[in-house]
Amino acid sequence: MNDTTREMLKTLPDRPGVYLMRDDKGTVIYVGKAKILKNRVRQYFQSSKNQTPKVRAMVEHIHRFEYIVTDSETEALMLECNLIKKYNPKYNILLKDDKHYPFLKITKGLYPKIMMVRKRERDNAKYFGPYLNANIARETLELLRKLFGLYSCSRVFPRDCGKERPCLYYHMKQCCGVCTGGITPEEYQQNVRRAEDFLEGKTGDLKQEFTQEMYRASENMEFEKAARYRDRLRNMEQITEKQKMLINVKKEQDYIAYAQDGEEACVQVFFVRDGKVLGREHYAMNGAGTAPGAEILSGFVKQFYHDSEMIPKEILLQEEIEDREEIADWLSGLRGSKVSISVPQRGEGRAIMEMVRSNALQSLDNIRSAANKTKALLLELKEELHLPILPRRVEAYDISNTGGADSVGGMVVFSDGVPLKRAYRKFQIKSIEGPDDYGSMCEVLFRRIRHGMEEQQQVEAGTLEREKAKFLPLPDLILLDGGKGHVNAVAEMMREQGWSIPLLGMVKDDRHRTRAITNGQQEFTFGIQSPPFRFFAQVQEEVHRHAISYHKNLHQKKQLLSSLEEIPGIGPAKRKALLRHFGSAGAVKGAEIEQLCQVSGITRELAERIYQKYHK
Repeated sequence: MNDTTREMLKTLPDRPGVYLMRDDKGTVIYVGKAKILKNRVRQYFQSSKNQTPKVRAMVEHIHRFEYIVTDSETEALMLECNLIKKYNPKYNILLKDDKHYPFLKITKGLYPKIMMVRKRERDNAKYFGPYLNANIARETLELLRKLFGLYSCSRVFPRDCGKERPCLYYHMKQCCGVCTGGITPEEYQQNVRRAEDFLEGKTGDLKQEFTQEMYRASENMEFEKAARYRDRLRNMEQITEKQKMLINVKKEQDYIAYAQDGEEACVQVFFVRDGKVLGREHYAMNGAGTAPGAEILSGFVKQFYHDSEMIPKEILLQEEIEDREEIADWLSGLRGSKVSISVPQRGEGRAIMEMVRSNALQSLDNIRSAANKTKALLLELKEELHLPILPRRVEAYDISNTGGADSVGGMVVFSDGVPLKRAYRKFQIKSIEGPDDYGSMCEVLFRRIRHGMEEQQQVEAGTLEREKAKFLPLPDLILLDGGKGHVNAVAEMMREQGWSIPLLGMVKDDRHRTRAITNGQQEFTFGIQSPPFRFFAQVQEEVHRHAISYHKNLHQKKQLLSSLEEIPGIGPAKRKALLRHFGSAGAVKGAEIEQLCQVSGITRELAERIYQKYHK
């Protein structure tokens, strides 16, 4: 304990609040809450006899701490959840998975559109869900389009009615063809209301109606029509059979149990609504170590329901937790009605909890098996490719252009063998002209590593929090979508800068598929069914897709921007005014004449000219 810490311990108040432990680099390594800050924080710096190994390890790394006083324990709980999500501290038990459950959304308007979304907004639309299984949400969406002819394209109605030919879905009788103008708003809205009834579970009348139509068509020898109604009924049955009965009492409950083995822990949740299991999910808990089960469950409940749209009336846990009442009050405030937390002791509830725990054990075995496979893969890569450390963070790069024009670079990241999409980056090539892939690759790697080095210096100087760095950590292994030439060019640039990061190239065959790995002097080959080969093939496909997608979007955007200036009377100033008003080139393209006239400097004649350019 240093002098600063001793002085801060003397100033701790007798109030509830949240405390943050930081290491010598300023990184937050633990966030906790306390009923009385003075008592709780001082415990860390007293005798370590009764402390767990995890707490002792954390205390050794504490350089300083901070605290925030709150008015109540509930406020402290809310603040603790926010700070854990913000900092992802090393010594907190962290919910690894960040699932956002989907909703089905029906928009407002003359021709409402149905779509699947991951976030609920305040836009007067109707939301159904959340769905605990994304596949069921997609199947339901597809079924509604087939049953009621709801459109799925990106056209805007009634603006686009009659402007283009109907798509294939119309000819397959899976869309009512709003674009043809053959259905009135009233008729379409009637179909939407029937879809809403279906989503609300009012399927009895709908099934009866479809059954009658099926028999009527069959009696009239309209067998194709009868078959369509038969298929609709089958599809409806398949969706409803995705849910199975579990208990007789209609309740809104979540059953939560955990399994723990050594340093690993897994939490399993069964979602029960109206006596049915709507879904189940398992969640890996990082940093659980040998923590008590109550601590694992408490950490999970707080993090899982923090931003949840689906807080149930009743949460049933495998074990009692210390802060049960505080969490229940907090969740009641989030839900807007009472939420209870309990531990089933006997009967049906206890039997269900045992089933949930059994599933948690199985999920933990699966997680451990996947982790062992990943570890084996990384060890094989390290040994076969002569790498200095395990390549836990692998970054891959590719260049994409059209004859040297609009040249871009794509960067993808694989963490422990899995794509880490939030770490993907895109680069526009600035210093290279023409089709120079070697030079472009050098520029991308130079910029990426330089950004990482600069952020590392800022973190060490205390001017940047590591959690806010965009290019940290640096990779354990760099893969280039190219062969010997790419590797040698980038390796020379890195030597000049004094950078030392393992660098390899993915050599492709005539079909643009990875056939070998090269370090510039030697090629390494793997069996086509081997884990390393499949890993490199996945990386090469992903980085190529990422770079191509960015190049395509950038190229299309530039084409649209340049096409604006092809219109007589549109120069750089008016183009800028249009983009400022509509926000994007695509929005300009889809604007009506009256909307275009609202832009400063755009006369009606010019607006008509712009409209005709994109609506021939």
